[in-house]
Amino acid sequence: MHAFNVNPLPGSFGVEVTDIDVTSDEFSDEEFKKLLSVLYENRLVVIRDQKLTKAEYLAFGKRCGSPIRHIINQERMSDFPDILTITNTFQKSYAGAVENKPRNGAAQWHTDQSYDAAPATSTMLYSIEAPEVGGETLFCDLMGAYNALPEETQTEIDSLEVEHLWGRGIAARPGDISPPTLNEEQLNNIPQIVHPLVKKHPVTGRKTLYSIAGTSRGIIGMPVDEARKLLLGLGDYVFQDRYVTEHKYRKNDITLWDTTSTMHTATPVKELPRPEDVRVLYRISVRGIPHVFQN
Repeated sequence: MHAFNVNPLPGSFGVEVTDIDVTSDEFSDEEFKKLLSVLYENRLVVIRDQKLTKAEYLAFGKRCGSPIRHIINQERMSDFPDILTITNTFQKSYAGAVENKPRNGAAQWHTDQSYDAAPATSTMLYSIEAPEVGGETLFCDLMGAYNALPEETQTEIDSLEVEHLWGRGIAARPGDISPPTLNEEQLNNIPQIVHPLVKKHPVTGRKTLYSIAGTSRGIIGMPVDEARKLLLGLGDYVFQDRYVTEHKYRKNDITLWDTTSTMHTATPVKELPRPEDVRVLYRISVRGIPHVFQN
């Protein structure tokens, strides 16, 4: 098996992987399983210097799980509907309308598809164009933060269950930008669901805090004010610098993160960029256990 190289990223967590070609016939299931093990251990992996077609990128995504087609038809590729285009050129369609202005719905701490009964297990962004300035994503290590909690605090929160619904939750952070309001039809198609506050990782079984901000709307059996206070307090704890890292994108990299054990937020995007500041990312989110761990 060809060995790839793993080195720490700048910041509090995450690694970069080099000397690997995810499209190669030599990138076997054994090597892919090793790559995912690196992901689950480090929560964030940047795979450097890839040259992928859309079809090759989607094939890689499908090895990670079942692609999720976003319920709101935004930036979905007509030829590859499992891939979303994220860009700061702002020529975007949303809910059937075209808008030519920044839309910063991801500029809030959140977990992808936490409002679904079967949420995302990993998300990846393939960098087509990377700006010289701006466009970073902040990631938070929820598993590392949980492991550092006092044992008595872990015991107190281990059995709590959190209600989630798409949109702004009760534990939004200062500076978070609210996503668009759902219309009545969308609300009818997105029921409020429940996830554990402390979730077991679907592959490793390790415990992690899960989606404490973003879509969290309450805690089962707890008054809303008390639930808000608890969730905000956990947010104050997990969003400390020691659990947060800032990632700057580089052209041709795949940024892959474990959504079960992390949260992330985009940095707000301003007006139309200079040509050297154009940002284009191809996003795939997947759910389920990768097939290499199902045998």
